[in-house]
Amino acid sequence: GLSREDLNDGDQQISLNAAATVLDYASNKSGDGCLGLHWAEAFPPGATGVLGYLMLNAKSARAAIKALARYVSLHIEPIEITFEERDGVGDLVWRYPATLTAPRTQYISFSMAVTIIRLRKYAGASWMPMGVELEHRELPDRDEWVRVFGPNVKFDCPGNALHIRESVLNRSSGDVDLKLFGLIRELGDRMLAERKATTDIVQVTRKTIVDLFECGEATLEDAAAAMKMAPRTLQGQLGNAGTNFEAVLHET
Repeated sequence: GLSREDLNDGDQQISLNAAATVLDYASNKSGDGCLGLHWAEAFPPGATGVLGYLMLNAKSARAAIKALARYVSLHIEPIEITFEERDGVGDLVWRYPATLTAPRTQYISFSMAVTIIRLRKYAGASWMPMGVELEHRELPDRDEWVRVFGPNVKFDCPGNALHIRESVLNRSSGDVDLKLFGLIRELGDRMLAERKATTDIVQVTRKTIVDLFECGEATLEDAAAAMKMAPRTLQGQLGNAGTNFEAVLHET
């Protein structure tokens, strides 16, 4: 269901459902039930832009994980990743939205595997997590799962989580550029602020449309007047957020 324009534009974002569908389709066509794992191993370092380069240049495994949790929305949305530490263990948890309805076994295994592979820069090439939880069922080729995730992997779990010992979180790498990390983090913060601003304009427009519905019809001109801006300005700001007034009106 991807357009030719989506494929030709390397910076074009596609929906989470489309990304999961592509991986599932490719797994079925290739006959590779572990395609997510194998893609993670072939995935180029830094391919996720700001997020990727932050994880490659953090001062420790802990800092890399915190960068992942904070900036993941620049690469994948909607998704929530949280990181908490207690009793000498760090818990990294993925929460996928209810709107992700596509088969996601390959996507989940890819996301978990590429995270573990990136963390080995700090933890060591032979490091295995103290625990991995995956929401999907166990697939064939268990040796492949153990090779990437280690022996402490569990399937059919309520969610997706990675458990890491505190001693591993403290490990660092001599092959990082902390100055570059600081510069990219500043860029990431600006991008997060811009994303919040574009999200805010869509939310405010939706609320305005709902308010207008209470009195009758909702038009671009009426919504713009209520928001104290010109119709052209409102349409332009919605365009920067990747939508337009007609689409927001229809969704609302």
